[in-house]
Amino acid sequence: MRGLMRKDFALMMLQRKLLIMVLTIGGMLGATSSAASGSTFVVAYVGFIFILLATSTISYDELDNGETFLMTLPVTRREFIREKYLFGIIVTFIGWGIGVVLKLVFGMISGHFMLNKESVMEVTAILLSMILFLALILPVILKFGQEKGRIVWIVIIGIMFILGYAYEKWAQRTGMDVSARVSEIFSRHSGQVFPFAIILVCLLTYISYRISCKVWEKKEF
Repeated sequence: MRGLMRKDFALMMLQRKLLIMVLTIGGMLGATSSAASGSTFVVAYVGFIFILLATSTISYDELDNGETFLMTLPVTRREFIREKYLFGIIVTFIGWGIGVVLKLVFGMISGHFMLNKESVMEVTAILLSMILFLALILPVILKFGQEKGRIVWIVIIGIMFILGYAYEKWAQRTGMDVSARVSEIFSRHSGQVFPFAIILVCLLTYISYRISCKVWEKKEF
């Protein structure tokens, strides 16, 4: 599995120009941000781009029957999937960490630096959402491939956008703001909510891993 990990990092470094561009844009966003919320967006931006770069290694595996060749190596299908999840989580942490550093640096430069409970909760929530996104997208890509997987995700994101728009209109019509109520509960009971959220994300990631194992075991090369 160590060899697979080295392969994926090498494939990711083939996109080092894109990585440099992402970090440059992230730096520009942080430098031009005039509020703490803007610098928090940098954390999410860099982190999610790193996730997409991590999953893009699957498309390299698909080229020229690469997956068929990989399955001839002394590695089981479960080990292959385990490496993909481990690699994705490591890259997610790296992207998140770089985003947090950019947030802190540009927060101090702009005078919006705040190291308090709320800011820690914000970046922690972003990290959990990143891992959850990774857990959701990996089975789709492994099942349908990189290109078809993107189409599936575009459809899913489109449905989410429509539902979000419908909710906004419903909230305006009824005067009920459920999201504000949920945010209030989170802020009041963060000590109980965050441990539960961490456990839930870990559980969903494990379920995602099991689904991906089933998908890969049934796949014919």
